[in-house]
Amino acid sequence: MTQELTTKKKRELKKKDPYAYTITDKVFGEFKVVNTANAWWLTSTKVEALINAYKYGCRNEEAWISAGITDRQFYYFTDKHPEFCGIIKACKEIPNLKARQTVVTQIATDGNLAFKYLERKLPEEFGAKNNIGIAVQVNVGERMKEIKEKYSK
Repeated sequence: MTQELTTKKKRELKKKDPYAYTITDKVFGEFKVVNTANAWWLTSTKVEALINAYKYGCRNEEAWISAGITDRQFYYFTDKHPEFCGIIKACKEIPNLKARQTVVTQIATDGNLAFKYLERKLPEEFGAKNNIGIAVQVNVGERMKEIKEKYSK
């Protein structure tokens, strides 16, 4: 009987807990997932799949497929967890950061890459110069006289 009461008490406590679980990550810190009845996110598997997909720079549709959820489920989740939009944004920056780190590391050994980097970062100094000066002088005076004479008769 005391075992039943303990289990029942645990269930009651769990129902009162506003959060189902917390995901901790170095990119976004802590993310507390709201505890609701029968929600698809009550286990962390699908939420973690969403986060991992965004860390690879996936578009929403790709992330939803990866997590096995629909767009409606996603929008309901973000309605209940508005801070998740900031998490998506932070996670989507990871591929850009990795690419930047790779480029900057490779600059030391690849002169062509170093020059391309400078062309794009400092185009006013290292970009292609398109200073094509064309001077055109058109003398239409003689031609206009001919036309006037022809049509004035």
